[in-house]
Amino acid sequence: MRYDSTTDENGSIITMSQSKLQDDFHFHQCIEFNYIEEGKMTVRFFDHTEVFEKGEISFVSSFVPHSVITVDKAIVRNLIIPVAWCIPFYEHSNDFASAFSMK
Repeated sequence: MRYDSTTDENGSIITMSQSKLQDDFHFHQCIEFNYIEEGKMTVRFFDHTEVFEKGEISFVSSFVPHSVITVDKAIVRNLIIPVAWCIPFYEHSNDFASAFSMK
């Protein structure tokens, strides 16, 4: 297993489209969304495997070891978001929720 530092060091949101993925177990600080536009994609975790099909979205949280494999001439759209981009949202989420609370 390896630490994929390239996505973390970039510091930017990364979007890409890929048709052939077969990577080894890795983890990163970023959160990862994958939209399956065509075909199928398998995401392997240590304790289980999930298969995603056309029209579905996979989510991998930060620091979760995983491996991604595409099959059936898949087209996958990736969205990789650094955790640092999410911190302001979490910092203010309680303020937002309390503004709409019923009192």
